[in-house]
Order: sequence, then structure tokens, then C-alpha cells
Amino acid sequence: MNVWQLFTAGLAVVLPVVFALRLARTPRWNIVVLMAQVVAIPEVAFVTYSLFGGAIPSLGLLVPVAVLLYGGALAVMAWSVYERRKLLRPVVTIVMIERQHLAALLSRVAMVLFLSAVTFVFEPWLAVANVVANAAWMLAWIPSRWRGVHLSASVDVAAAPHQVFSFISNTDNWPKYRDDFIRAEPPGVLAAGTEVVTRVSVLQMSRPNPKMARFAEVRSVVTSVAGDDSITTTLVGRPSETGSSRVTAIASGTRVTSESRGRVLFTQAALGLKFDMGRVLVARRAAMEKTIVSLKQVLEAPATK
Repeated sequence: MNVWQLFTAGLAVVLPVVFALRLARTPRWNIVVLMAQVVAIPEVAFVTYSLFGGAIPSLGLLVPVAVLLYGGALAVMAWSVYERRKLLRPVVTIVMIERQHLAALLSRVAMVLFLSAVTFVFEPWLAVANVVANAAWMLAWIPSRWRGVHLSASVDVAAAPHQVFSFISNTDNWPKYRDDFIRAEPPGVLAAGTEVVTRVSVLQMSRPNPKMARFAEVRSVVTSVAGDDSITTTLVGRPSETGSSRVTAIASGTRVTSESRGRVLFTQAALGLKFDMGRVLVARRAAMEKTIVSLKQVLEAPATK
């Protein structure tokens, strides 16, 4: 066994141990995806070379490529850490979270390229396979149909439709039943163009950090107020993310339906976060149901004298 076989044997031992410890600290599906993207094929290459040997690598090829890619990987990883540290405050914005996801994805791509370059020196075809597999993973998430999200909740209220709609279409009433409401610009009766600022809970997708933001501010704009039965909003900067509130007359009064439609961002899906999105959607649906149940309680409460 030559020195290069010993070197690859060391890598074959260290890499899975490091990622197994990471998974033990953060048991999430996105960490499994990280391991598969970064380690799986290089691990096969390092084990193969350490056991069976092969061509002696040329340091003239290995060193400059490794140094270049390693330096790039460190730079992108530093940016990712910087963006993550900016989330260490009570309230952040959706834009800040999305920027951190972009930094994390670029950091992962840099790690993949670095390990693929090292792998290429020992097992070229497996290095190529690693790049191709990761490219295929990224391409698979480009079609939006794989990333669609839809939430809805409804409640029946013992009140007339016009009364219900008049109440929910005036932001002065929102603090009475919406915990997520911050402000509206301008306040009062909703109209197309009204900007609404709300907040959503931030569920941490990595190892829990008590200093990490608990809430994110979300800015939406009212795109339509149709007659006296529906309101539609769109997330600022993301036209595919829409929300709606609709009132429908029923025998017992009014049915209020809230809906939210959107897409998991490409960066989030490529990071594997879509596989952990179930608990996020459960929390968002619970918040939606809590809001409309609170609305029902307010509207059905006996009038005070």
C-alpha cells in the first residue's frame, strides 16, 4: 500500500464520521441530502483507490486545482456563515432567510466541486459521476410543479356574509383575531395596492439555536378586493405566492375560507429542505386555523352593553 492509498483510506474514514456526527446533532432530511451530495460518490472513490490502488497522482495537477477550489469553498462558506449570523436576532425578514439559503447552496456547490476535484485525481470517472449526479439533482428541481404548496382552512360563522366581509376587509379589526398582523399601509378598509406586513414563525431547519430569529416579517400587497366576498394578496417580490380570504353564504350564516398557494424556492428544494417542509406546513396550517377560529369567536361573541 503506497502513501496515496493511505491518504484515501484516511479520507474514506474521516468523511463519513464527520457527516454522521453532523446528522446525530441535526437529525433532518436536509442533512441526509447534504451527505448524499457531498460524500456518497467520493466515498466510493476513496474506498476503491485505498483498496485496489491505481495510477500515482501527479502533485503538479492536484495542488493548484485543490488550492483554488478549496479557497473558493472557504470564501463561499464564510459568506454562508456571515448570512446565518445575521439571523441571530428576534425578528428577520423573508429576504434575509432567502439570502442565507442561497449562500448555503453555493457553499454546498463549492464543497461538491472541491471534493470532485480531489476525487478526479484518484478515480476520474467517479469524479465526473459526482458532478453529473449533483447537476441532475439541481436540474430536477427547476420545474415548479415539483415545488408547489397549497394550504387551506375554513370555518362556519353564525353571521351574515356582508357583516363578515365588512369585518375582515378592514385592517382596524385584524388585531382582534390575528396574532400575525403588524401593520397595513394605508390602514383601514382594504383596497388594491394596500401593503400588509405580517409575521410568521421561523422553524429552524438545522440544530436549534436559542439566539436564532423566532419570527420573520412578510410583506404582501392586496391585488384584488372582489365585490363583497373575496380578498387576494400577493407576496411582495414573489408573484407566485398568493393568499386569499373568501366568504360564502350558507344556511347557518357564512363560511370563511382562507387559502395560501405558493412554491418552495429552488434554493430550498436543492438544499433538501423540501423533505423537512412537512412540519413547517403543519405549523402554518395550525396558525391559519387558529386565525379563522379566533375570527369566529369574535364575530359570534355576544354584543356588550
